[in-house]
Amino acid sequence: VSTACASFPNGLCWSADRRYLYVAESNLPGVSRVDPGDGSRVVALRFASGVPDGLCALPDGDVLISFYTPSLVLRWTPATG
Repeated sequence: VSTACASFPNGLCWSADRRYLYVAESNLPGVSRVDPGDGSRVVALRFASGVPDGLCALPDGDVLISFYTPSLVLRWTPATG
């Protein structure tokens, strides 16, 4: 889909509406959103520290983000538009 997510891409999941691919980039650290139509990438969420590792889209549009370190799971509501 894209080679733009190059900061140790780890977790992947489709958005609930299947419009975007979310990529957990462990060395960013953060989550990027990729448009599979044109391969464009937007850094959707950036963390000051930590190692995001896994992603899971929920039916309501929220995304669960698991971290390798610290050991935690966050629930994120992506901005629309």
